[in-house]
Amino acid sequence: MKRKILFWTLISLSVIMLTACGGKARKSGGTEITPTANSDTRAKFDAAYDLKNQDFYERFIHYMGMDKASLIDTLQQDFQEAPVEGADDAGAAWLKLEKAGLVFHLTEEEGVPVSHVDIAEISPIHFGEVKAGMSFTEIMRRAGETMIMATPSYQEEEKEFDLIYPVKGASVIFSSEQVFEESAKMMVSSWGYYDEEPTLFSATEIRSYYGAFKLPENWVGHISLEHSVEMQLISFLGQKGAYPLVQIEYSHPSDEQSRSDDAQVVFENEDVLIIAKLMPNEPADKKEAEQYRVMRSEVDKMLDTFKWESQATDVENTPSTACQAVDITEVGEVDAAFETYLLERDEDNSEAGIDEAYAELGQCYTDKLDGFLAKNNSLKDLANELRTSISDVNSYWFELHYYADGGGTMWSHLSGRQGSTIDAAIYGYLRQQGSEKGQISKNTEFKKLLQQLSEYRDYYRQNSVQALNEDDQTQVDAAKEQLVESYDELIVVMSQLAPNRAAVDLLEYLSSYHAGE
Repeated sequence: MKRKILFWTLISLSVIMLTACGGKARKSGGTEITPTANSDTRAKFDAAYDLKNQDFYERFIHYMGMDKASLIDTLQQDFQEAPVEGADDAGAAWLKLEKAGLVFHLTEEEGVPVSHVDIAEISPIHFGEVKAGMSFTEIMRRAGETMIMATPSYQEEEKEFDLIYPVKGASVIFSSEQVFEESAKMMVSSWGYYDEEPTLFSATEIRSYYGAFKLPENWVGHISLEHSVEMQLISFLGQKGAYPLVQIEYSHPSDEQSRSDDAQVVFENEDVLIIAKLMPNEPADKKEAEQYRVMRSEVDKMLDTFKWESQATDVENTPSTACQAVDITEVGEVDAAFETYLLERDEDNSEAGIDEAYAELGQCYTDKLDGFLAKNNSLKDLANELRTSISDVNSYWFELHYYADGGGTMWSHLSGRQGSTIDAAIYGYLRQQGSEKGQISKNTEFKKLLQQLSEYRDYYRQNSVQALNEDDQTQVDAAKEQLVESYDELIVVMSQLAPNRAAVDLLEYLSSYHAGE
């Protein structure tokens, strides 16, 4: 893991619990300080509580390296306020300082015990005179321009937008569902708990693994970017939401489905096909519709700015990933591939570090699977059905056991790690079933293992599962019902496979989702 927990000598934060009504805070072991109300902007943004102030930042970030017990004691001492304990919908614990306007979200891990801290508008903590309760326009005016990132969602009204400002060992993140309203939420997030160290996004450039596009200056602050491995969606931001403008897609040149009538080829070589699709979705507001049309007229000019980065010629050999690992040709090689990678990597071996290793190698096999499907288009539907059905069983199986066994981060670790192996198993199956050895008939074994999968399903359908904590019973019942439905869908997909060696090995892989434990 790249993040290094900073263990500074704790110099207690003073006056953090100030509110607009005034309040009292006490330095640990020090003298009580009573602030005076002052509406002056400089008083509102006290440099003593600026996260850009290195001394203050290092004192604040020290909290994020504490275990729960130490954090509770220290917060109570520093703020003269007993932290309130609670948990979110997923069962993750948090500590709240109501008067100070702070919520510490816990991970129960040694490496990164605090994943992020929510900082409310009432808190005096700010980031270069930027805080919660501002609009994105004002935040970027004060903190600097950056790309407005959109969280992918299937329902427009649920989409959330983020501004991300990296700092030493963490990120300051502002989020909102309405970027032009004074509604932004603020948090400090430990990037060590996630996939990789964040970087400051350019407001005038969109980058991918293959290259970059330059954006017109007048687009800054008026667009959002939704980003995935295979797609980038640029949307116009209006008062009532985001209106898709152009979608850029990345695929293999052999993928003929990408060459649709509405697709414009931006770039193509032997490794990648980049296409763009205009997304006609004008806002209803006349003024916004006019601005949308102006920006749409500039899309072609923007696409012409694409600059290919020649070093990015083979996704499977990306130095920053685990994709130089030994290739697999059978499902049965998946476990060994992940075990070998964990043993050979000379990096963080904490729970978070192992999670990161699984995610790295899992992404490698996702890329390999996508590349394989681009050359074998007829297998796409089957692969997607396997992905969806196995992923659903994985999610609900671990969710059920999480609530049934009283929670704990162990289940989230196991769920994420097992989930990272799914594409590797599908990739191994598709390659194996195309080989002579993989096509050897195993009808009896296939029927036996398929029946075993049905028995797992029937166990959960016919038996009640009791939650360790009575308050979790509702979540257990819901997860059990969803798990049974997921088993149904998976059994339908698996029953359509040819009963050969490859299918038997895939069923054996699925036996990890066993019943009763």
